[in-house]
Amino acid sequence: MTKFFLVLCSGCPESRIDAARIENYLKKNSWKKTVSLNHADLILYRSCGLTEKTAQDSLLIIKKIKSEKKEDAKFLVWGCLPKIDPDFLRSEYIGDTFDENDTRVLDDIIKPTRPLEGVAGNHVIPSFELKRKTPVALLGKTLDFIQGRLSITPNEKIFTIKVSTGCLGNCSFCAVRISRGLVKSKSIDKILTEFKDGLMKGYRYFSLLGTDLGSKENVRCLLIKPHDTLNKIFNSVFSIH
Repeated sequence: MTKFFLVLCSGCPESRIDAARIENYLKKNSWKKTVSLNHADLILYRSCGLTEKTAQDSLLIIKKIKSEKKEDAKFLVWGCLPKIDPDFLRSEYIGDTFDENDTRVLDDIIKPTRPLEGVAGNHVIPSFELKRKTPVALLGKTLDFIQGRLSITPNEKIFTIKVSTGCLGNCSFCAVRISRGLVKSKSIDKILTEFKDGLMKGYRYFSLLGTDLGSKENVRCLLIKPHDTLNKIFNSVFSIH
């Protein structure tokens, strides 16, 4: 019997590429994607808790999902909000959560035959947003437009590679460190594997993505032997073409 899933996400491009990875994980384990809330057997919502507004928006989305999903559908909230403000989340959602580094809760539901290790997400899924119904809708749409122009938007012509996560900063006004932790960089070999996969699929435009690509840890990982790294990239390109 075919099982259908729906992955929704709000927040930054990094969260949206994490959501794309989970989408691919489900597909590789014989689940089929749907775009309808009331058709999905499993709904995963990757929430955002970066600011008070995004946390409130996440709760509104959770409320919408609960009201429109099938009665017997499984629903899991994951992402940044459970880590940044779990008490606030519990005002609307009391249930299990998971993250991309520990999928045991999810695995208990989907019974995977293929592991998450080795599965990548190489595109940024669209951000799920509710339509505004307030007197400030016009202002909100203007701000959304400006924010959209300053952020990464989905582009099917671009092959995106997540090369790191986490931040070395300790800013008092920012919650990213709470949700992402310290910088953890992907190995050069894994980056090159994804790069070659993109080339084989016909992509010509590539984007590197991470929480803090300019951190000294990322620079150390990517450029400690810049000559060797460039040689690996060039050899990968020329071995295909």
